[in-house]
Amino acid sequence: MIVSKSLAVRCDGGHRIGLGHLIRCLALVDSIHSFFVSVTFYCLEIPDVIAKQLLAKGYGVVRLMNHQEFLTYLNKELVVILDGYNFTQAQEHQYRAKSHKLVAIDDLHNREFAADAIINHSPSAKPDQYNGLTRATLLLGERFCLLRESFIIAARSKFQKQKYLLLCVGGSDSLGLTAKILKVLLDHYQDFVVKVILGPSFQDHEKLELLLKSQPQPVNVLKSLDERQMSEVMKAADYAIVPSSGILLECVCCSCKVLTFWYADNQNELHDHLVSNFGSLSFGDNRQAFQVEKFLSSMDQLINLEVPLETSMRGHMANSSNNFRDHLIPVLA
Repeated sequence: MIVSKSLAVRCDGGHRIGLGHLIRCLALVDSIHSFFVSVTFYCLEIPDVIAKQLLAKGYGVVRLMNHQEFLTYLNKELVVILDGYNFTQAQEHQYRAKSHKLVAIDDLHNREFAADAIINHSPSAKPDQYNGLTRATLLLGERFCLLRESFIIAARSKFQKQKYLLLCVGGSDSLGLTAKILKVLLDHYQDFVVKVILGPSFQDHEKLELLLKSQPQPVNVLKSLDERQMSEVMKAADYAIVPSSGILLECVCCSCKVLTFWYADNQNELHDHLVSNFGSLSFGDNRQAFQVEKFLSSMDQLINLEVPLETSMRGHMANSSNNFRDHLIPVLA
């Protein structure tokens, strides 16, 4: 089935809000773009490195001046994908009225929706969370995980692990947790080879550089990796310290032994589900301060893990792109 429409993707990403909305929209578009005439991302904020990656894939990028400007681009030949926490119910109704169909990516289920389809890829997502909020088609759980192609392939594969630890706090790390976690790692776990991944919106370079200069132990710092580079690093990493966001799901695809935590409200539900249902290792809520003692205790458990605790999720995630083609495309025709 070919949908004779174009995709208009409305999302943002930067230092304050991170890059999660951009990355998961990109993952969805990569899965379904062949069914559409063209794809354009409309953003108030987007790092240049991400914009270049989108353009290299053949997708358009429009930098908006304000929310209202997006309406001027809409018409009945467009299917809109909407991902963000700042859109109001009134705006969503406007977008739906001026477009062919609307897809909402959500993980908070805290308002009414005008969308034709809602995607919530958290393993904890359930239909009853949307009772009274929508009549949309619901695509919920890890069967509809928003993963880029390299990670879907990884979920179907086996690979040789190297004994190093990967640390990534996300695309921006607005709370400066990277340097805090790294310092404790270097002080207490000198035997580990550590690789740090910094996203394109990371800004705490001066503090991180001062820390690295003060430490005798070498640390491999990787910056603004693309999808393929990120997946290669994860596939080789035996251990990973990551927040309970999309990057954790990518690590699960790559069979990393994961230590997680949360520092943003939208990460809490996934975090609690994984801890409760898979026994995932965590040092908890770090919104106000880095939980050093919990971190040290969890690290000791991580070192002794023989296999990843979340392995059973990989089978569902390995088929997510096919599931979008089978269940989302018919809704958008």
